[in-house]
Amino acid sequence: MGCTYEIVCVDDGSHDETIKGLLQHRQRNPQIKVVALSRNFGKELALTAGIDYACGEAVVPIDADLQDPPELIEALVAKWKEGYDVVYAKQAIAPR
Repeated sequence: MGCTYEIVCVDDGSHDETIKGLLQHRQRNPQIKVVALSRNFGKELALTAGIDYACGEAVVPIDADLQDPPELIEALVAKWKEGYDVVYAKQAIAPR
């Protein structure tokens, strides 16, 4: 996309091997930053922690469950580069 980036991953107090996996990925990709919260504070506070930790000019938050497809990041960044202050995607629900 022609820009530098960082990937900020927030572990919201999980009890599995999430931190271990994130740290292994960080060894291979120094753009990965890891924030480990002491316990589960909830989605909103975890998101806030990630945004606070981010150093860039823009933030593209996505959930780890990939409800927000990473494939959309390029289109979102393109709109931001056009000059929009806020760009967001809206999930469309198909009619039944």
